[in-house]
Amino acid sequence: GEGEGEGEGEGEGEGEGEGEGEGEAQLDCTAATVAALGDNAGTTTGLPLFPAGNGFCLSDEAPAQIWSFTTVDDGEMTVTVTPTDVDPDDDDLAIFVRRDACDNAVGESCEDIGGSGEADTTTFNVASGETVFLLVGGYLGDDVGAYTLNVAFAPAVCDGTAITGNEVCDGDELNFESCTSLGFTDGTLACSADCGSFNTSGCNATCGDNNVNTNEGSTEVCDGTDLAGKDCSDFGFTGGPITCNADCLGFDILDCEARCGDGTRNTNVGSSEACDDGNNTNGDLCSATCTLELTPTAELEPNEDGTPSTGGSGREGNDFSIDNAQGPFSADTYITAVFDVVGDEDVFAVTNSGAAAATVNFRSLRDGIGSDCSSDGADTVFTLRDNAGTTLAQNDDSASDSPCSEVSLEIAAGATVYLHVSEFGDNEGGESYQVLIDFP
Repeated sequence: GEGEGEGEGEGEGEGEGEGEGEGEAQLDCTAATVAALGDNAGTTTGLPLFPAGNGFCLSDEAPAQIWSFTTVDDGEMTVTVTPTDVDPDDDDLAIFVRRDACDNAVGESCEDIGGSGEADTTTFNVASGETVFLLVGGYLGDDVGAYTLNVAFAPAVCDGTAITGNEVCDGDELNFESCTSLGFTDGTLACSADCGSFNTSGCNATCGDNNVNTNEGSTEVCDGTDLAGKDCSDFGFTGGPITCNADCLGFDILDCEARCGDGTRNTNVGSSEACDDGNNTNGDLCSATCTLELTPTAELEPNEDGTPSTGGSGREGNDFSIDNAQGPFSADTYITAVFDVVGDEDVFAVTNSGAAAATVNFRSLRDGIGSDCSSDGADTVFTLRDNAGTTLAQNDDSASDSPCSEVSLEIAAGATVYLHVSEFGDNEGGESYQVLIDFP
C-alpha cells in the first residue's frame, strides 16, 4: 500500500508539474553523461520524466537518462541496455538513439523489443567525430531502476562484407541502389575501391532521350535537343546552329559561323562569309563584314590557244596564247574559273594603266579570300609572261603545304603582262579555282 501510494504521488506530482510548466518535457543535453566503450552503469531512478511520443518508443511518460558518445572514426556502433535491479524482471527499459541533439525529435532508432528484464540492442553507423545521444528510459512510468549500458564500436572496414560507418557501399552491398535508381537506363552498378562512392562505368545512359545524363560515369556531352547550354560561341564561332551528334558524345559544328576577321573563311552551310582577309577593314577587297568588295568576274572560254591538250611538262603547260587572253584587267579583279577539260589552261591579260610602275599581286584561291586551300579544287601553277611568251615570274605552291599559287611582279606604266594559269601535271579537268588580282 505504501509503495502504491508513493508511486502515484510521485508520478502525478512530477508529471503534472512538467506538463503545466513546459507543455512537453525536453531533456537537457548538457547534462548528458559521457559513455565509455564497454559497460556503463546507470539508473533511471529519480530522474525527470520524458514524455511518450516525440520519437521515443514509450507508451507513457517515464524517467530517462541521457548518455553521449563521440566517435573517433567511421564505423558501426552497437548499444545494449540490460536491467540490473534486484528484481530486474520488473523493469522494461528502452533505448533511443538521437543524433546532433538529444532534444531533436528525429531519432536514429528506438529499440524496445525485449520485455521486462530483457536486454534491448540497437546497431547503427556513425561518422568520425560524430556525437550521438543515447536515451535510456522505461516503457512505462514505473519501469525505473538500474541498468548496464554496453557500448561497442567497430571501425569501418572496406572489405566487401557490409556497409559500415560512412561507407556508401561495400563490395556487392550497394545499399539497395542500382543503375536505374541513379538515373541510368540499365547496366551493372559497382562499388568504388574505397567504398566512398558508386562506380557507374557499367551503367548505360539513354542517348536520344533529349536529356543529358550528368551522372558520374556518363559520357554524354549532349543529347538530342539538350545541348547542355552549349552554342557555336563555345567553339570560337560567332553564330549559327549547333547540333548534337547521334552518339551524344560530341557536337556537330559544321553549320557554325566563324568570326569575321580571323583570316579563315567559314564555308560551313549557313555561313554568310564570302571572304575573310584577317581583318575588319573596308577597302581591301574583303569588307569589314567579310563580304566581297569586288563583283566576281566569270572566266570566259576559250582564253588560251583554243585547242586544249595534255602533255605540258610539270609547271609549263602547252596551250599559252595571247590571242584569246581574257581582259585586259587594270584594277583589282576577282575571277572565278575552272579547267573545263583535261589539259585546259587559261590566260588573263593585265595592264598597268597608271603613270608609274606598280607591283601587282596575283593569288589563286580554292574557296574565296581567306580560304586555306584545303578544300577540293585545282592545283594551280601561275606563270607571268610577256607577249612573246617569255617567263617573267612563276609560282606553283604559295607554301609547302598549299596547292594554291601566289606571285608578284612590278609592271611598268602602260605595260601588259599575261597570267598563264595551268594545272600542275596538265592532266586534270573539271577543277575550279579563283584568281585575285590585287593592284596597290
